[in-house]
Amino acid sequence: LDDVDHVMSNLPKKLSRASRRHVAQIMVKLMNLATYPARLRSVSPIPRGWLPKLGPNLAYPILMPSEDEALLRQTSVPLVRRLLYGFLHREGVRRGDAENLRWRQLDLALGTLRIESDKTKHSRAFTLSAGVVAALRAWKELKEPVEPDDLVMTDMGGKLPAIDHLAD
Repeated sequence: LDDVDHVMSNLPKKLSRASRRHVAQIMVKLMNLATYPARLRSVSPIPRGWLPKLGPNLAYPILMPSEDEALLRQTSVPLVRRLLYGFLHREGVRRGDAENLRWRQLDLALGTLRIESDKTKHSRAFTLSAGVVAALRAWKELKEPVEPDDLVMTDMGGKLPAIDHLAD
């Protein structure tokens, strides 16, 4: 029990409650396997109720229109990041889909986007909002020449912005 408490107390502080609980669940499972089928222990040293609680579900914040406008006007934020924020906020795609978006997936004449394969391994297509189409056209003009397989959400040097911790 001291060893599993030690593991839990040395987890990185930035881990979410759910991730901490998942680590604890793995240790409980390991101790249960040590009792059966391995028969290395007669009982698990981890008492019932030891697992950390999840706590309340967090509300996912959204940007209000005035906050969205203020963010997109913020010139201290690189243009590619503002494009990414506006795209994600308006179209509701997963950040990984935006990160992997290539010009061939966009039809800016029709105003459509085709996600070729997402985390569910399904493709889908949908119409983009007019403002997003206009922003992507302008972005494409700034970046010319672009190839169909080029990533869309890269800076002028071809580097992807960091997409972890977007809310920060």
